[in-house]
Amino acid sequence: YISMEKNLTEVLLCALFSAGLALIAGWFLYKKRPLETAGQAVVFGIPATVVKIFLAVENGLLLGHFFRLITDESDFWYLAGLILGLVITYAVIQKIYSSDIKKIFGHPVHLITAAVIALAISAIFRFDLIGFDYTIPDQSRIKEIAILEDDNGCYAFHYNMGDDKAIDRIQMACDDELYSIACHIIEKGKEESRKKKTYDDYKTRLDVLVRVRLQNGSLRTRRLRVNADDVREDFRKLLNRRDFAGPLYLVTSNQDNTIKEISFSGIGGDKRLAKRKDPRFSELMDAVKKDMDQDLGDIMASELPVGILNFEYQQEKSHYSWSGAEDLSDQEILIYPSYRNTVACLEKWGYPCLSGPREKDMQDMQNISGHSGRLLYNDYDTPWLEDRKSGNDLKVYIKPDCRADYGNREYVLCVLIKDRAD
Repeated sequence: YISMEKNLTEVLLCALFSAGLALIAGWFLYKKRPLETAGQAVVFGIPATVVKIFLAVENGLLLGHFFRLITDESDFWYLAGLILGLVITYAVIQKIYSSDIKKIFGHPVHLITAAVIALAISAIFRFDLIGFDYTIPDQSRIKEIAILEDDNGCYAFHYNMGDDKAIDRIQMACDDELYSIACHIIEKGKEESRKKKTYDDYKTRLDVLVRVRLQNGSLRTRRLRVNADDVREDFRKLLNRRDFAGPLYLVTSNQDNTIKEISFSGIGGDKRLAKRKDPRFSELMDAVKKDMDQDLGDIMASELPVGILNFEYQQEKSHYSWSGAEDLSDQEILIYPSYRNTVACLEKWGYPCLSGPREKDMQDMQNISGHSGRLLYNDYDTPWLEDRKSGNDLKVYIKPDCRADYGNREYVLCVLIKDRAD
């Protein structure tokens, strides 16, 4: 929250202000209730009613949200938890106020009031009745827009941004196409929020972050959960934009000097290819930059990947890091057949890409998968290719949807290509 919307000074000032209010309230109550009366329930009329209703609403919402989290976002169990939290909290406070267990449900109007307030708050957030979560300001008020996959979702378009500064790098000047994409994603997020979820829906779930900077400099951030298939065309258009794809990847942005090492995963195994001082490092960086100066959205929509490059980079020092150790992270990019320069480098160094499964084999894999476009990549495991030789057989495994689900893994696609000794 601090890195996205506020700076540390503002947060600390808010905390100090809140602490000051708490101290003033404590001093007032101390004066109203001398120490020698401690142990006796002292009730202050109207404030007591307000406190009782407030605590009942708060605990009802909390328990309802907890029930919803552990029941696959069930609205029924949310309401059950809400009512249970309201009733229990109300009864306990009434017992404290009256010191009589027979009066735990006294003043039923207060309980009904708390229930109405809790249900109203729930409806506002559940159905966005005030138009906050699923609205976007008029285009004339917007200066810049940033859109990217949130880390919690599946990498349906697999551009793992790696660092939390990516959203700042890809803040794009608002134009008609970008505004239309943002509106469509928000609309799909609104539709998805009202759908009854099934198990299959979680396989294509995508969390998207939409952030707009207004002309006056203020920010508006929306976190949306959508179906990846509903926004596939939107992300194809985004990845075709140079002002999106260029700054997004460290290797093509002005932060490429933070990259320390490059690794490869794919046919031929996993291998650390080069560190910054290695001559191969510059050669591969130049090849990747040339290859990624294309319409990446069209490539990703029509081709299957042949490997993964992992760029390990130096992060900026965190405000909260007490360690003096080097703060490293990584960013992955998928390698496609159209990345001719990159593929040539890898094959020259002994890591076969197109010479592993040939292009016809890759088309066969795509047909078997049942997808007309590129495959969907879910979280928990990045997609990868692996060769295992057994006699004259070459087994090529593609794991595009390895989703960890209560300890089990689903392998959506497993292709065996026989009689390919080469």
